[in-house]
Amino acid sequence: MRSSVIGQLLVLLLAGAGSAAGCTTFGVTEPAEPAEPIEAGAPPSTGDGGDDAGERDAGDVDAGLIVYDTFSRNESAELGAADFGGTWVSSPGGGSLSVASGVGRIVVAKGSSTQAYMDHVDQTDVELEALLSGKSGPVSLGSGVYVSLVARRHDGFRYNGKIVLRDNGSVGLSFSKFEPSKPEADIVTVAHVLDAPESEPLRVRFQFVGARPTRLRGKVWKAADAEPAGWTTEVTDATDGLQQGGSLGVHVFLSTLAAASTEILVDDFVARTIR
Repeated sequence: MRSSVIGQLLVLLLAGAGSAAGCTTFGVTEPAEPAEPIEAGAPPSTGDGGDDAGERDAGDVDAGLIVYDTFSRNESAELGAADFGGTWVSSPGGGSLSVASGVGRIVVAKGSSTQAYMDHVDQTDVELEALLSGKSGPVSLGSGVYVSLVARRHDGFRYNGKIVLRDNGSVGLSFSKFEPSKPEADIVTVAHVLDAPESEPLRVRFQFVGARPTRLRGKVWKAADAEPAGWTTEVTDATDGLQQGGSLGVHVFLSTLAAASTEILVDDFVARTIR
């Protein structure tokens, strides 16, 4: 009787031990339940909107993210739907928009603009980031091709955070504003930031923060280099009509003095709120 009871206790103890994941039972180790896999190609962390906002953490991919687009699709006459955040509304002007080979392709004719916006977005404080490059070749750009990331666009108003690519490799950065029935007005201009061939990928980041005044911050750097710690320029503006939310997007203008049309490549577009 005693040996029978002891035998039953041993059976119960062994069964209980075997139910714990990762333990050894009868010389065989049972694996613990695998961790939830991290999805490949997850959108970037939004960070805190500060100088280190480009640091990406796969554990924080949603907070503050408005638009995320790697252009990993094919579109023949528009930019189509972003990976996250909605569909681009294209306005080709005298040029064209398409997506191929993992980049957005924006062709712009001389003296005209080609643009695409997230018209459904209505955001005041926003950080915009993108990877940009031009088309290599001997075609003269005139005074340059101007590539802008646009914020607070509504009713004829908008802010442009802008870089200019020139024939001699000089890259400049500026902020400008648009108001209804008025020409574009520069807010601040840094004529020369760096030198790079037109086809070299550049990263840009612009912030539009606050109201009355709005703080504007921008930087540009070679994609192969580390991001600069500071901003290339920082300025404030309190223009009525621009102290509220609006849509965002990409705008490209080519000098009227250019010899022919040119193409701008866009990748890794990110729009995030600033906390």
